[in-house]
Amino acid sequence: PDSAAVRYARARAALYQAGKKIEVLAFPEPSFRFFCEWWKQLYAESEGKDGKGLFPAGLELTADLHSIGQYLQDGERDLLETVVSFEHSRSAVVVAEDPEDLDGLNYVAGRTMDFVALQARRGTALAHVDGGVPNLAVTLPQRDEDSVGRLIYFFEFACAISGLLIGVNPFDQPGVEDYKKNMFALLGKPGFEERRKELAKKAEKFAEECKIAVRNVHRDANEKAKEMKKNGDMTEDEQKASEKQIQDLTDKYVANIDKVAEAKKKEIMTV
Repeated sequence: PDSAAVRYARARAALYQAGKKIEVLAFPEPSFRFFCEWWKQLYAESEGKDGKGLFPAGLELTADLHSIGQYLQDGERDLLETVVSFEHSRSAVVVAEDPEDLDGLNYVAGRTMDFVALQARRGTALAHVDGGVPNLAVTLPQRDEDSVGRLIYFFEFACAISGLLIGVNPFDQPGVEDYKKNMFALLGKPGFEERRKELAKKAEKFAEECKIAVRNVHRDANEKAKEMKKNGDMTEDEQKASEKQIQDLTDKYVANIDKVAEAKKKEIMTV
């Protein structure tokens, strides 16, 4: 069915496939901050795998408009923005008139804060769209238990669909399992002894890769010295001195790598 959740999932998947890498959830209610934290967790753990997925971030309107809002307006164009808003607040607050108009805001006197917030959201959305940031809107009648419950189901359902649309399984967390296994191995949990040995081997392998990189620099530097000698830019004695200096530095850094690798392997294997 072409529900709002399906449309949202299709839109974010299409924008991701068009090159967008970050989704910012913008919200006007400070009390909505922890809902945003839940949203970030949901989409990060469901879609962030296999080298894919939109990175989820949050933006509190209007507190962040002069900071993160600046980045949305003029930063990298790899963003999309989803704005969650509520049509009515729990209580109506009317802007009072100041007889002296000291702040120059009498033009909104008599207006409700709902109206002011609505125009702020509209102005922000227009500016961001003009700046090249696609803007998706999720609007609910009011901030109450029913609306929040609907919103949770909306995002969960959309998350499953958009995950499948971009080609990942939204129902597992292989990356989380990897860190848990590493943590259990390092803590000495029974049954993870082989994992601890694997981590020590990874440290040894990384050390070998570092030494190969150092030796490649050694080779390139010697070849450069030979070229300079051949072109007359370096005497034979200077070439020999250069080669000795290169070898001494190579030996020094290889020894340092071995020392660090041994310490790291000992650290991993010690419980």
